[in-house]
Amino acid sequence: MKLDDYQQRGFVSYQIHQIKLGLDAGLDVTIYAKNEFDWTQMEQIRLGLTEGIDVSIYALPNIPAAEMEHIREKIRYKNEDNPTTITTIIKGSKAKIISFNNVNIHSGCTTLVYALAKKCNELGYKA
Repeated sequence: MKLDDYQQRGFVSYQIHQIKLGLDAGLDVTIYAKNEFDWTQMEQIRLGLTEGIDVSIYALPNIPAAEMEHIREKIRYKNEDNPTTITTIIKGSKAKIISFNNVNIHSGCTTLVYALAKKCNELGYKA
């Protein structure tokens, strides 16, 4: 797909820029070249792809870019010798800690916990 095709699909200039950066880097941009992602989310997904991270864990439109960045950084620095686990501790309506690959990801967003847990289950990770 060419950049003109993305412009015709209603992407704004900042989104087009993220798509262009991905295409220029030889990345498969189809995972984030979707109107439901804003440009900051697209950037975090693109950076993850560039770093070789499995972005499907956090490439969900309901996860804010700041949380995507936090997850991306934690995954990038994870200890690869540890088995993949995900645990959630929920107090009231807010998630306090997500443990992914034995690295704590702090979050105040219950939606993030459920979205991340769902995606991990889809990918076959054990809860």
